[in-house]
Amino acid sequence: MTSVRPWAKVRPAVRVTGAGAILAVGLLSACSPGASQPSSAGTSGSAPSTAADTAPGTPAGGAESTTAAVTGSPVVAPSPLPSDATVATDSPRPQSTDVVLSFVGWNTKDSAVEAGGYLSPVVETGGTCTLALTKDGQTVTATSPAQADASTTSCGNLAVPRAKLRPGSWTAVLRYASKTTTGSSDPSPVVVPQ
Repeated sequence: MTSVRPWAKVRPAVRVTGAGAILAVGLLSACSPGASQPSSAGTSGSAPSTAADTAPGTPAGGAESTTAAVTGSPVVAPSPLPSDATVATDSPRPQSTDVVLSFVGWNTKDSAVEAGGYLSPVVETGGTCTLALTKDGQTVTATSPAQADASTTSCGNLAVPRAKLRPGSWTAVLRYASKTTTGSSDPSPVVVPQ
């Protein structure tokens, strides 16, 4: 028979398994200074690992230590494009420019309303100049190709013959249009004689 020491109390055997065993060993290790840490597997059959058994920078238990850098910059989702935004696949929209109607008047010799003007600061070829004459809801037009010069684009040689016009006061507007630029002048009055 085994002898029992008088100072020891006899307790019934309790078997702790799984997570409870790992928790119990962890708590006991934390309470006992200098005690070894449980292995990463948490089984009682493997040799306990101590801080002296591990490589520098590796915590007891064998797992490698990793640190994550926190930048403090929040991640912001891109905002949707406005409905009128130009998309890269769209062809460029024409830009507006200033158009000046520099002269408009009745030419008695040719019996026509003649006009001319320019647009600035655009200098380009390939656009179309249009003289629009309007009276009482009726509009008559004349067109000519624009001509680039040193600092502007010129609109000249625009004429509407008397055969297309009634006598009286008309409103003249010079318009310009190309693939890249559009514009209109301020209206100007012109009188067709009797």
